[in-house]
Amino acid sequence: MAGAVATFTNSDASGAVALIATGALGGLLGLVGRWPTKLVVSGNEISWSEVTETVDEQIDAAQDAGDQDAVRQLEELRRRLEEMQRTGYAPRHPAAEYDEAVEQALRRALPGAAIRKEAIRSRGMADFEVASGPVPLYVESKFKRDPSTPFQGSTLAPLLDRLTESDRLLIVTNSLDTRGADAVVSGRADRVRIVTWLGPGDDAILQDALNQLARDAA
Repeated sequence: MAGAVATFTNSDASGAVALIATGALGGLLGLVGRWPTKLVVSGNEISWSEVTETVDEQIDAAQDAGDQDAVRQLEELRRRLEEMQRTGYAPRHPAAEYDEAVEQALRRALPGAAIRKEAIRSRGMADFEVASGPVPLYVESKFKRDPSTPFQGSTLAPLLDRLTESDRLLIVTNSLDTRGADAVVSGRADRVRIVTWLGPGDDAILQDALNQLARDAA
């Protein structure tokens, strides 16, 4: 993600290369079990300091461009890289933890239902497929590091375009403001619901939305 940001915000391609190589660096860590100080790709040597310096440059570029979402994502990357450098361990991303919590909430709401999680995240595929009735039910998880940040639904188009008339979609987010996304899915109220779920205390809201989708499909 950061490599892609660098590609569009920095004319120096080496910055993007350094960030993309970080992914390879993390994969190497998983294989060898220790943190290397540098990575050589196709004869090009990239040191740890170069990677972190590039991240800092891209944070500055995103701030200058006024792209606060990119700033937050890059700052999260910076924190995770610092943790990896310090401990040799990559902590789980909060979005992954949220996905797992949503899955557990679905199992509580639909005991006995078969829930399949997509192995690879894609904007055109929902995160979960739930087999609990006569029609396909999909669940998409949308995490915001700051729950007060509005969920605008700008990434939903590929997923919505793939929905058939019989498909049902529940979008679960921790954002407290979903008005922008509500506008994006308007006209699909019989097939799509958006709920704010912050934890087990919101299970009733989640279950009610699932029941509404099931009733609309009947």
